[in-house]
Amino acid sequence: MYESKVNKSYMMAFLSVVFVSIIFNLCIRKNINFDYLSIGIDDMYAIIHRSNRDVISYVIFKRLKQLLIILILIKAFGCGTIYNTLLVSLSGILGLLLSVQVYYLGIQGVIVLLLYLLPHYIFYCVAFYYCKRTKLFESKTDENIKNLICIIIIYVAGMIVEGVFMTNFLKFFYQYMVM
Repeated sequence: MYESKVNKSYMMAFLSVVFVSIIFNLCIRKNINFDYLSIGIDDMYAIIHRSNRDVISYVIFKRLKQLLIILILIKAFGCGTIYNTLLVSLSGILGLLLSVQVYYLGIQGVIVLLLYLLPHYIFYCVAFYYCKRTKLFESKTDENIKNLICIIIIYVAGMIVEGVFMTNFLKFFYQYMVM
């Protein structure tokens, strides 16, 4: 029973990527501009010329707000529902961003996007998968506090990796994109 539910979640996530990619391609034919969704040279220049402290504080502020909202939703609706909803919606967004990057920057754009997202999103995915596996807030035990602290530590590690890695990666990759 549980395995079929998990497989349905992953199948829905895959279908979400495909569906959004198809919709994007149809919208491109109608000349809708999606340039603002791509990571361009100007965006990279703006990010790499900010201080690491500014980038890290920006990331921490944004991600802590997201974490708070997600934890409230988990408390209200349960881990499984929020996990599946996040999985499908983030997969759709990833499909859109990959399509935009391919359209505007080619395969180089896909490489930039994947290398840009993977390091810190691994931490975020692990945190929410752990949340789902431990069924956070679904039982009234002392384990909830331990699990919540563990999830927050994993999530904060992802924020630090995002803040530090994002700037350094873009500085490194920027020199090859400008050539």
